Amino acid sequence: MAVRPSLWPDSRLLELLRRLHLGAGRSSFLWAEGRRRFGLRGASMEIADFRTYVQGDDLSHIDWKVLARLDQLVVRLFHARRAAPVTLMLDASASMAFGRPRKFDFARSLAAALGFLALHHQDPLRVLSATGAPTSPAARRAEFSAVCSLPSLLAHLRNLEPRGRLDLGASLESAVAGTRRGGLFMIISDFFPPGDWSRPLRRLLAAGQDLVLLHTLAPQELRPEFSGPQRLRDSESGAVLPLTPNRRLLREYQRRLDVYINQLADAARGVGAAYLLVDTSTSLENLLLRDWRLRGIVRL
Repeated sequence: MAVRPSLWPDSRLLELLRRLHLGAGRSSFLWAEGRRRFGLRGASMEIADFRTYVQGDDLSHIDWKVLARLDQLVVRLFHARRAAPVTLMLDASASMAFGRPRKFDFARSLAAALGFLALHHQDPLRVLSATGAPTSPAARRAEFSAVCSLPSLLAHLRNLEPRGRLDLGASLESAVAGTRRGGLFMIISDFFPPGDWSRPLRRLLAAGQDLVLLHTLAPQELRPEFSGPQRLRDSESGAVLPLTPNRRLLREYQRRLDVYINQLADAARGVGAAYLLVDTSTSLENLLLRDWRLRGIVRL
């Protein structure tokens, strides 16, 4: 019996996650109280500035120490904090079962880390599963709203398994209807098979979503190495292809993969989305601290 990989971050990564927050998702948000700080002023516990008291100001905001020291009535202004809804769409199709470790196991661990970041900052979290296989509504969609729901998030992710053929377009169209105004929408997928998803992506952008495409590929896909005849099986269609690799064939494979990666990146930019290629052999710590901090996806 295969041992299920742990989705919970180790103590080192957990300490790192507590110091990070998601840097995107600032378009417009719910008026709920959250821990995400914005440039505008509002009512939270972090002081942003001071100004002279005017009649009608909240007396509880008067700084009595300044009054005693300088004999001036001033009120404290606070940073506004709003909850930023976060949606994670996880590709749960059969092609995600490829790789060592499986792309899907890496994707679930990544979703757990991103979910922790959202819930730690009191941002409502929605997890959607994109798959062509018949599943119950509870398996396709789950919502979480507080740090105390982390065990439920992990249980939900553990219960997911990759199967079926990906229909990302239909999954995105379905997601549009239940998407709140404003927030962050992240798609974790290998984006196989290729398709045109520009229409639902534009609809999500029109709903005020900041879109991030996380193109998740295994090192065996990015840097394939073969010796001797192979029988390649398409995990979604079941088709088997006999293959005898050679240098010319590997070069052609690499060329076509590079073309597809560039096309997907260009398509993402064309609709105003961010695109990041994710190698599943990269540690989450390096991914979050080095690669994504440079892109502004996460911030300290």
